Amino acid sequence: MKGQLRFKVLLLLVAALLVIVGLSGTATFERLTQSHEAGLHADLAELAVLTGNVLHEGQKERGLTSGYLSSGKKRFRPELEAQRAGTDKALAAWLEWFGQERWRNFVPALMQKVEQAAASRERIGAIRKEAEGEKATANEVVPKYTVELSILLELINDLPSHSNNVSLAARALAYAHLVSGKELAGQERALMMAVFTADRFDPAKLTKYAQLVGGQEVYFKSFMDLATPANAEKGKQWLASPAEEAVGKIRKLVFDKALTGGFGMDPGAWFQASTRRIDTIKGLEDALARDLGDLAGVLRVRAVRAFWVYLTGTIVVVGALLSVVVIGMVSVGRRVQGILSGLNRLGQGDLTGRMESGNGHDELSAIASGINTMTEAMATNLKTVHAEAESVERVASQFVTLRQEMDRESSATLRLSAQVVEENNRLDHELEKLKGDIDAAVERIDQVSKAAEQLAHDVHGTASSTELASANVHAMAAAAEEMTANLAEVNRHLEEVAASVHRVADRVDDVRDLSVRISERCAAADGIAEQADRSSNETLVAIEGLASSSDEIVEVVKLIHSIADQTHMLALNAAIEAAGAGESGKGFAVVAGEVKELARQTAEATELIEAKTNDIQDRTRVVVQAIREMGELIDRIGSGNDAIIEAVNQQRSAVAEIGQSMDRVADSAGQVSRNSGELAMASDEVARRAQEAASGTGDVARSAVLMSEHAERVASESDGARRRAESMRTVAEEMYRASAEVQKMMLDAMNHVDALGETIERSGKLTETLNQSSHALHEARAGWTV
Repeated sequence: MKGQLRFKVLLLLVAALLVIVGLSGTATFERLTQSHEAGLHADLAELAVLTGNVLHEGQKERGLTSGYLSSGKKRFRPELEAQRAGTDKALAAWLEWFGQERWRNFVPALMQKVEQAAASRERIGAIRKEAEGEKATANEVVPKYTVELSILLELINDLPSHSNNVSLAARALAYAHLVSGKELAGQERALMMAVFTADRFDPAKLTKYAQLVGGQEVYFKSFMDLATPANAEKGKQWLASPAEEAVGKIRKLVFDKALTGGFGMDPGAWFQASTRRIDTIKGLEDALARDLGDLAGVLRVRAVRAFWVYLTGTIVVVGALLSVVVIGMVSVGRRVQGILSGLNRLGQGDLTGRMESGNGHDELSAIASGINTMTEAMATNLKTVHAEAESVERVASQFVTLRQEMDRESSATLRLSAQVVEENNRLDHELEKLKGDIDAAVERIDQVSKAAEQLAHDVHGTASSTELASANVHAMAAAAEEMTANLAEVNRHLEEVAASVHRVADRVDDVRDLSVRISERCAAADGIAEQADRSSNETLVAIEGLASSSDEIVEVVKLIHSIADQTHMLALNAAIEAAGAGESGKGFAVVAGEVKELARQTAEATELIEAKTNDIQDRTRVVVQAIREMGELIDRIGSGNDAIIEAVNQQRSAVAEIGQSMDRVADSAGQVSRNSGELAMASDEVARRAQEAASGTGDVARSAVLMSEHAERVASESDGARRRAESMRTVAEEMYRASAEVQKMMLDAMNHVDALGETIERSGKLTETLNQSSHALHEARAGWTV
């Protein structure tokens, strides 16, 4: 894998190098093309000079042939032979250049004109033969020379259009215009040889002469406009030369006698004067040709130098880049391999390793540093998740313990409440009996009071009534004794009521203690719920950090994917360059294909990492959902605890009210007991008084007054006893109402206990769900090695 990666990195760098080499090669090729074009310019300049030489020699041959034929072949024979040799020499030099075949680098149209000019030797030979014929005339032969020379002149005029150098093209065009003007000067020389031989003009030749003179002025003016300042200065010197002045004088003579003839001009003298003028023009032409050749040579030297400079620069750059590739291949390959290995470990869930980021500030260092930071954050978050999961598990275990204790204490509270209700029912029964006894005592007290009143009435009667009084006294004593017995029964019932009240009070105290313990358990459960809520919030923060880390992984994946896309585009560009290079680009195409394969494998790696990242995000979402559910469960547990606390508080309030009611019942019972004691004392006093009255009936007379006082006192005490008995009945009724209130409160307390049991059951289910959330957190972390 390492070797493959290094090879792929090498291919990537080589592809980039090839692109750079291609660009440099393109620039170098442009310089090579410019060098070839400069060579072409030199060839064009040389061709122009050689063609101008042939044209110049042909012009002289045409002029001498005109004089030779116009004189009836009597004059200019030696000069013509010598000139034909000069023309052949110029043609030989031209054909020697033609044999080098440099003209084959020209465009097809120019090549065709060069090939047509190459056949001038045969055509000129044919014209010469025709000129030697017996019937040859100047009017027939000279135009054929002109046609042949026009082919050469057209070639010269066409050369500037094949140069893409403005300066060279301008000089070539100036040269062509000068040569074209010189050609018209040669035609003028040939035409005037015939005219001066005949010593007159015919109308056609006069028109032709005027056109030739006018055409020369146009071409030479155009030359002056296009020439360089130095060549223009040479042109001015030529226009002021004696040769130009001599031809000007002859022209004036010709135009003065154009219609009459009789010029008196020797054709040989004209030929010499015209030839000197043309030779002067030829000298200017040669100067232009040298200047044109020099410029073409300078351009060629510059182009060749630029080519070698670019070629050398390309070699240096390629060498430097190769060095960078060789040096960077090991470094980049190792770093990329480290990054890929780290990503593979990360994708497998191993968060223990770290990547070497080095001290650089490049993209690979930034990627490695970013992945290390992300890995550390993920490891920290997962450790936090693990710790919080264990915390949640401990909290859930404590919840289970608290729920069991609260369940036991709730059952005990319910049992004690049932006992309180049972004792209260017994208290109600005793109170019912107490009320019956009190009613009986009141009835006996009424009887005693009536008997005492009757006794007091009888005391004031006659002595004969002593027996009746004695009987009443005995009846009163018996009633008092019966009342005393009833009071004893009342006291007994009061003692049972007091015992019941004490038992109820004890049960109420037990219920109060259980309520306090339940309240403490609820407070502890509330504290645990708050701790669990904090733990769940911390876990949620940790999971959100994990989600953030996964988002960072996504960003890294995007960066790697972007690199893969850029690599793919680079490979595509390389393939296009290779296709454009043809056969020479086949190796380049292979490299481009390898680079595309690297881009494809990189894309597959990013897809794998993306899949792992999606798995992380899925797990993160599951954990987040579990934590949120856990938070909701904790909130619901907190709400349940609040409901339990509220129910316990209500129960404690009810128990407090029950205690107060029981205190009132106890107070009432004490009051009844005291009243009962006083009533018993009053009853005993009535009985004693009655006994005293009964024992003293024999001495009625003596004791009548005392008996009356005792009877009245018994009646008064009987009224007090009745009031006390009624007070006892009132207190008993209050005790009964208090007992009923206690009964109602205890039933409410039992309802609260039932609601408490339901809340505890609900808390148990929520605790089970909390345990499931804790297990989900453990499972979410199980796939990672921290």
